[in-house]
Amino acid sequence: MLAGEPLERIKALFLSTYGNHGAPNEPAVYIQHESEGRLHCEAKVYFPPEIADLARQVGAAPCSKPSLNSLGVLISLTEPSVSSKP
Repeated sequence: MLAGEPLERIKALFLSTYGNHGAPNEPAVYIQHESEGRLHCEAKVYFPPEIADLARQVGAAPCSKPSLNSLGVLISLTEPSVSSKP
């Protein structure tokens, strides 16, 4: 499955939830691309605890805090979003 459509849905939900209202502490959704030697990478999306309501809307499950080394911003109210990588 290509990540484009689910990522666009997350971006749209984020903007509709936080774009026009007061938002908790500059919210952002983060993305990490992992290839682990495979031909195609896997995109993992991380939601900080302060936007757990958005995570629930897309069926995300809680996990441990990711490493910041390869984490990028998928969408934020203050930074430009990154595009999906192949």
